[in-house]
Amino acid sequence: MNHRFLRPIALLALLCAIPLQAAAQVTTELDGTPLDTRTRRAWAGNYREFARYIAPFEDGLVVIPNYERGHDNSFGISFGQAENELKVTWKEKNGIVVQDRNWTPPREEVEAYTKLLPSLDLGTFGYIHSVEVVELLGPDQMLVTDLWILDEQALEQQYDRDEAQGRASGDRSYRQVLDAAYKRRLELADLQGDRDFDGPFRLVGYQTRGLAKGQRYTGPNREGFQIAFAAWDIPPQEEGRGRTSRRNAVRVLIDPASVMRNSATEQQFVELLGQKGMTIAGFVELVRGAREQDRDTADSVVLAELMPAGPDDEDK
Repeated sequence: MNHRFLRPIALLALLCAIPLQAAAQVTTELDGTPLDTRTRRAWAGNYREFARYIAPFEDGLVVIPNYERGHDNSFGISFGQAENELKVTWKEKNGIVVQDRNWTPPREEVEAYTKLLPSLDLGTFGYIHSVEVVELLGPDQMLVTDLWILDEQALEQQYDRDEAQGRASGDRSYRQVLDAAYKRRLELADLQGDRDFDGPFRLVGYQTRGLAKGQRYTGPNREGFQIAFAAWDIPPQEEGRGRTSRRNAVRVLIDPASVMRNSATEQQFVELLGQKGMTIAGFVELVRGAREQDRDTADSVVLAELMPAGPDDEDK
């Protein structure tokens, strides 16, 4: 018998067994009460499923719903899927002839759905154009302001050119086509005019070497970069108070590809539940109830309960 082929198999078996030995199964509640068999089994599956959206960051955990390495933003849809959904067909009459007119959106408009940051809601991720550097805080973090999802001036110039070409072409449908071709990008340009996009923000995960105050940072390759709104920095003097104004808090933006490499461990997940005032049985029941009500939105409902604490909305 040739033992050379047995060694890799034995080694593979050993490597596969290591994680099982390292990950101790939680069998008790936070207060030490033993979990019943049904709850223990449900927990084993539930925590693994949701832990992939939760990762250690600095002194705590961040929650980024729907994060997958194959997703460019929180919408989680592919280019092809978005392109198909955005295609438009209408009937156009030319004299006595009625023809079907088909329109496919430009790449930039499709990517506005599939790639760009959809909002500044906590846990949202996507690509942005740039930010302005205010202060360098370390080798991979900086204080920044004036977040641009896209370059609004460049967008306006491109829109004006396409509008002029459409008008000159004599195409009676040019306005309909133009509105469809820029719909999402114009929505995002309007969104980034909100004062929340003024900042400040603490950006973590991108090298600061060579940057300077006042510089417009457009990412490592100067082509935009991916961020996630992961947490809030709340000033120490505000902690413990009943309310914290958003004016006194700073949004923390991370490089999700870096941070989300390591999912929360089982013990970290249990500690997070404790911080949220939730028991393991309560979490299992939350998942069960959310899925019974609507499986399509269940994960979002559950993860919303695990989000990091932030300032109140009253002073927004």
